[in-house]
Amino acid sequence: MLGTTIRVAALRQLRKRGIQVDRLPPVLIQNPDEVILDLTLEHLVARHMLTPAPDFFFVQIGAFDGVTQDPLHDLIVRYDWAGILVEPQDRYFQTLCATYAARPRLSLRNVAVGEADETRPFYRVLEGPGMPDWTAQLASFDSATILRHTHWVPDLGRNLVCDQVQCVSFESLLVGVDRVDLLQIDAEGYDATLIRLFDFNRWQPSIVQFEHRHLSLHEHDAAMRRLVEYGYRVATGRTDTVAYRDSRCA
Repeated sequence: MLGTTIRVAALRQLRKRGIQVDRLPPVLIQNPDEVILDLTLEHLVARHMLTPAPDFFFVQIGAFDGVTQDPLHDLIVRYDWAGILVEPQDRYFQTLCATYAARPRLSLRNVAVGEADETRPFYRVLEGPGMPDWTAQLASFDSATILRHTHWVPDLGRNLVCDQVQCVSFESLLVGVDRVDLLQIDAEGYDATLIRLFDFNRWQPSIVQFEHRHLSLHEHDAAMRRLVEYGYRVATGRTDTVAYRDSRCA
């Protein structure tokens, strides 16, 4: 515990001086040639779509408003993809609906994805004076994940609220879905759990991208190992991990 505290304090001091330290999961250190890709999500989508296949289908967990820092928006609009988008925050779900109002091939769900169909506490940040716009995206099952940003926004804790949100399992979310080509996850620290819960045997997405910046090194490594075990090759950026597996050739 003391070692972790010292490491966190050291990283904070480095960030204050403009120095970014990136962590490399052990699975990548142990298998550099077999599993590491030097590609982006856009490259992988382009590669996947070169091969004739049925209509592209994606699942996006944590869609927010469909625009802000959204890695899929331009691709959805450009290629008229079909897919499911999940956003548990009511206000931003309404904006998401407006963003894609002219896209009947999309299914928008005002829920969170979890281990079971149930109601769970969900934390978010109230908007108001002194709250940067980006804090609206800090919504999570884990209040500690949000409060780690307090050194940037001292009043963050005072503006933290807890809602009860409806959760569904992946099994319930994907009823009637035959194929998933792309799984996109941005769940503010819950990403590794969702990678663990997703049934890769059943749906076999060719492309997986998840945010890792809120994960511990252990959580990130566990998510990476699960993907590698299912035959994915992976690339890590500053905030996201992307993985590719040609499921049609499996």
